[in-house]
Amino acid sequence: HNMARPTPNWWTVAVVAALSTYTEALDNGLAITPPMGFRTWNQFGIDVNQTMMEQIFAVMADKSRMVNGTYTSLIEVGYTHAGIDDGWQLCNSGPGGEGFHNSSGFPIIDTSKFPDVRAMTLKAKALGVSPGWYANNCHCGDHTATCEGTATCYRGDVQATVDFGFTSLKVDSCGAQKNLTEYTELFNATGIPVLIENCHQGTSKLAPDGTIDCPMNLFRSSADIRPTYGSILANLLTVDQFNAAGLTGPGCWACRFLARCLPEPTTPRALFPSMNTIAIEYDCDSSRP
Repeated sequence: HNMARPTPNWWTVAVVAALSTYTEALDNGLAITPPMGFRTWNQFGIDVNQTMMEQIFAVMADKSRMVNGTYTSLIEVGYTHAGIDDGWQLCNSGPGGEGFHNSSGFPIIDTSKFPDVRAMTLKAKALGVSPGWYANNCHCGDHTATCEGTATCYRGDVQATVDFGFTSLKVDSCGAQKNLTEYTELFNATGIPVLIENCHQGTSKLAPDGTIDCPMNLFRSSADIRPTYGSILANLLTVDQFNAAGLTGPGCWACRFLARCLPEPTTPRALFPSMNTIAIEYDCDSSRP
């Protein structure tokens, strides 16, 4: 059949043009628009468990709140990601009673907190939530011989992410795995799209040939948020330098750290334009499972 080829609209052209400027990028087609969702750290720290996460998934899918007169879930307005931060690992469980990776580099879960991670991610996906987790942990950071100076724990982290069914990974800076390109190449090799969030391992950069070096989908541009409007505004302003330099865009976003608990029930929407923002506002007292 001969069919007329549709003429791409300006937005499609802009996205293709933007993506074509990136090199050393994740070949996953994700984060064409800024991902939005929730991560546990600011409210719960390492006090996380599977029951809590499954309740968070359910809250995100809940349609008891009205938006413009229609019962609507957080998922339906774009908040589709929910990630475990630090605290899932079983500290001092690796070889010699150190670290939290086994001798093959596979991360060891604290099953008293997360008894069935695969079942948890399946539950998230059934509700329309994209489940994520966290690597290169700061709580009992792993600097054992298994991980330090080798690719073993990179491979183990990537394999665990795929095996458990996570769709995103936040990489922090407290263990031995600080090479985002290493993660990128391993994830690309799996052929499975996994969104990569870079926490403290640098930002996108202009390469000598004029392309953008960005081996991640998100990179952190601000400090941890605090429950004050001053902190929110300060974090909002941290992306300006990357916008001005053309170093943030589809597939590679400067991320203002905005997951937070506010002292008041509402926030002016004007603070949160669609660009470069990951944020959920919630009531501190009623949101904890």
